[in-house]
Amino acid sequence: MAKSEKEAKVTELSGKLRSAQSVILADFTGLDVEAVTDLRRKMRSAGIDYRVVKNTLAQRAAKAIGLDALKKYLSGPTAIAFGPNDLSTPAKILVEFAKERQLPKIKGGIWEGKLLEAAEVTAIASLPRKEVLLAQLLATMLGPMTNLSSLLVAAPQQFLSTLTAFSEKKLNQTA
Repeated sequence: MAKSEKEAKVTELSGKLRSAQSVILADFTGLDVEAVTDLRRKMRSAGIDYRVVKNTLAQRAAKAIGLDALKKYLSGPTAIAFGPNDLSTPAKILVEFAKERQLPKIKGGIWEGKLLEAAEVTAIASLPRKEVLLAQLLATMLGPMTNLSSLLVAAPQQFLSTLTAFSEKKLNQTA
């Protein structure tokens, strides 16, 4: 690869690393062509860019944007999944794929600039998506208020029902 091509790849990788919400690094050793193609198809359908990278070029790209700590994951065969929106989607795809085939092995990742170990990426894969978590939080916060408003509406209705029943009983007794 010519020097200009390498520089272009480093620039492209640094741009991807900078713009991605999440980055997951994996060791794809042992995956056959069919499995890699299947994994790429799943990633692509979720809007995730999954590519095999040269470690030296990835190290240069990481260093260029201040992610020197990423160097510890850049040894051996490395593939990177660039998640544009959230960490859980690429992590879920990789973890589910690894459960089926025992590969690839997750090395680590980055989420919003924070370095994550492989165990943290795997733990995040078990979490629901961000939107679902926010909806659950909102439901938890609104639950007590909903119960209170139901209680406040029910009290006058019960009083009115009791009053109506009492007046009907009095009318029936006088008639």
